[in-house]
Amino acid sequence: MLSRFFKNSFPSFFKTSLQTHHLTKYQSIYRFSSLSDDELDGGELISFYFVSKGQEIPVQGRVGENILEVAKRNQDLLEGACDQSAQCSTCHVILDEDLYNNLPSPNLKEEDLLDMAFGMTKTSRLGCQVNITREFAGIKVELPNVHYNLCNLGDNRI
Repeated sequence: MLSRFFKNSFPSFFKTSLQTHHLTKYQSIYRFSSLSDDELDGGELISFYFVSKGQEIPVQGRVGENILEVAKRNQDLLEGACDQSAQCSTCHVILDEDLYNNLPSPNLKEEDLLDMAFGMTKTSRLGCQVNITREFAGIKVELPNVHYNLCNLGDNRI
């Protein structure tokens, strides 16, 4: 019932930038995407891997989509508690050094948030701030085993 309300309550100009992400068999929510539906359908697919708890998980993302969006679409691998507003570090990822060096440098706000991330390394980034490029093809993006969600310390993810 509630999800039906949200689906029908957004103005039409928002609907092109919304996509459904299924949380459970019975619930769904809308979340904002950095790409329109047309861009998601027509963008070049890039195959790469998430490494979580030693397991490699093959995924595909579209050029221009960010790491968090791909992780949400694939087994909800990252939390992204702030809905991509760069207010937390729950989408912390560790990148391959060569890929990290080819990306634009993180801004000061992202660096400050990474200081709060568990297991930060010199190639750490926030998944919501890194867009997929062709350089992602075949690389491995490491997902830390633990992260801090300062908004919900009772969560089992710490």
